Amino acid sequence: MKGFHVELRRLDLNLLVILDALLEEPTITRAAQRLQLSQPTVSAALARLREVLGDELFVRSHGTMNPTALAMSLREPVSNVLRSIRHDILARSGFEAGTSRDTFVISLSDIGELEFLPGLMDQLAKAAPHVRVKTISCNPEALADAMDAGEIDIAIGYYPDLTTSVFKQQVLFLSLIHI
Repeated sequence: MKGFHVELRRLDLNLLVILDALLEEPTITRAAQRLQLSQPTVSAALARLREVLGDELFVRSHGTMNPTALAMSLREPVSNVLRSIRHDILARSGFEAGTSRDTFVISLSDIGELEFLPGLMDQLAKAAPHVRVKTISCNPEALADAMDAGEIDIAIGYYPDLTTSVFKQQVLFLSLIHI
């Protein structure tokens, strides 16, 4: 499309999803139902698309929305972009232990290192032979920040202050001490 230029940062990816639905459905109401959005939300998105692209995009005729020449020319490229995002970015394959070459950083308390690390390493050698493990001992006060920053993948030990909803905790064993 010679002479057609839109500044990329003005185009929200959600607008492309809505444009794609509008190109597939005959009415705004049906496009909204398909997207599980309200009709006013889709209408507002269409208004934004019109502003960003500088074209009416759809003209109402006999109760349906007919795409303009620009909208029709965008049908395939928009569909391809969304398909690529779904396939290449969002549908990443899951973790494959047998072929993974990832390195995982584990924060262990002293007891965690003594009690869990040997068994964990035995299991990893069988199930994920190429996975590497780096262990560190992190100050409990700094643990949440280190995990948030992606510096630590998992922590094994007694961390009663790690209580935010961001982290999933699981009891590995209960110890009953009789005094």
